[in-house]
Amino acid sequence: MTSTGPDGQRRRRARRGQGGELRERIVDTAATLLAESGDEQAVSIRSVADAVGVTPPSLYLHFPDKSALLRAVVERLFSDLERDVARSQAGSGGPVERVLALARAYLAFGLGSPGRYKVLYEGRVLPALDLPDGGVPGRALIEAAAGDLQEAVQGGQHLPAGDARATTILLWQLLHGAVSLRINKPGFPWRDAWADVGPAVRTLVGVPGQG
Repeated sequence: MTSTGPDGQRRRRARRGQGGELRERIVDTAATLLAESGDEQAVSIRSVADAVGVTPPSLYLHFPDKSALLRAVVERLFSDLERDVARSQAGSGGPVERVLALARAYLAFGLGSPGRYKVLYEGRVLPALDLPDGGVPGRALIEAAAGDLQEAVQGGQHLPAGDARATTILLWQLLHGAVSLRINKPGFPWRDAWADVGPAVRTLVGVPGQG
């Protein structure tokens, strides 16, 4: 079924029972627009509605305002990153191996989806949102890594930085630097990201060496 919007264009209405599907399309589209523009000011309810092919009032049925939509986008992107990490960790051995797998997945996500990475870690979206986790980017990943490293310490693993949380924060800084520099300085002749930071990551988690 179609309707004519205020701009005179005919738009397809979501069929009954497709509200959840439409919401997913809205979030996916907003995430793409935000990643492409790199500026939340350039993403409006109308621009998202136009890209999805619905009227702005249709979006308001799912999101009361733009902030709610952006929150859903950020939550989706973090969920995508966490999913990639979980896949990378599948079959990993102990806690240190899980952290190494997380590090590889983080690099792969950032370098494979630079626009989305910048939304999460370099954009202006997060500071303006009231996120459930207090606005700390990737807190769930930080807590998971810190938990794994604490488990390793309890099992006798030595961490040069002294404790699990300090090591986790250092690890995050190292990985973010590797991703951010490659995204923002693409003309530099970078080596493979893991070849550059892998040895440092392994040293941080107490298993120095290559691989």
